[in-house]
Amino acid sequence: MKILAFSDLHRDRAQAALIAAESVEVDLVIGAGDFATRGKGLSDTLDRLLHMDRPMIVVPGNHESFESL
Repeated sequence: MKILAFSDLHRDRAQAALIAAESVEVDLVIGAGDFATRGKGLSDTLDRLLHMDRPMIVVPGNHESFESL
């Protein structure tokens, strides 16, 4: 099983797009928090990641809440 794990995107759209592109070769994607920056811009990265056609597990970091994910 191949797993792609990442964290600390902090609204980096380019990095989120790269992760989405790399996901085609893995079985599972794990996002370990800090998609946003101080609670702002969550959609900047999640919008790009939600288009992946792979199972994905996300957990909140200290920049977003569980409810916001």
